[in-house]
Amino acid sequence: MDLSKFDSTQASNVGKFLHLLHPATGAKLMTDPDGDAQPEPIGFTVKGPTSTEFKGREKRLKQKRLETVKVGRGGKIKGLQGSEEDQRELYAACVTSYINCVLDGKPMPEAADVATTVGLFERIPSFEEQVIEFVDDEANWLGES
Repeated sequence: MDLSKFDSTQASNVGKFLHLLHPATGAKLMTDPDGDAQPEPIGFTVKGPTSTEFKGREKRLKQKRLETVKVGRGGKIKGLQGSEEDQRELYAACVTSYINCVLDGKPMPEAADVATTVGLFERIPSFEEQVIEFVDDEANWLGES
């Protein structure tokens, strides 16, 4: 058996397509075709948990947390708030492109940025959940079995 099929780093760095699902029905989201055009999948290109971006952002967020956590009088720990925002930022950084996405009637640019993705996650929490599940599923990042 070739152990390289368990190397998730290459796939994590390249990224994979996440086909977004309807928040209520779970149906795969597709474009509304014009004329004779075929519907196309709507989703994101997402990098994995062993990607350079994920590990680098995770390290920076951990460092930021260490710098803000302080022990106050009576041993009370202060500065722990913000973990939800840090998680949102971490997973938003994994989204590298928007594929066939339209928001408020306007096509989203193909190249994703963290601030836009964070805003999208805040508006549509189901998309954040889908990205987290996709990134955290190791099977998405392993070579062929």
